[in-house]
Amino acid sequence: MATRPPLPIPELHAQKITLTAAANHFGVWPTVIYNIERGLRRDDTFADAYRSWLAAA
Repeated sequence: MATRPPLPIPELHAQKITLTAAANHFGVWPTVIYNIERGLRRDDTFADAYRSWLAAA
């Protein structure tokens, strides 16, 4: 099984985007993003959208 790259946590912090702001943008609780970032939960569709959003920010 191919592994996916980790979510871009450093980019989130480097751009001064809070976890709450990201969660509000996607309409999810901050814990959802927190768990996905740390590999406690997997949602490839959300992770791809999250990476794209951070790249555009």
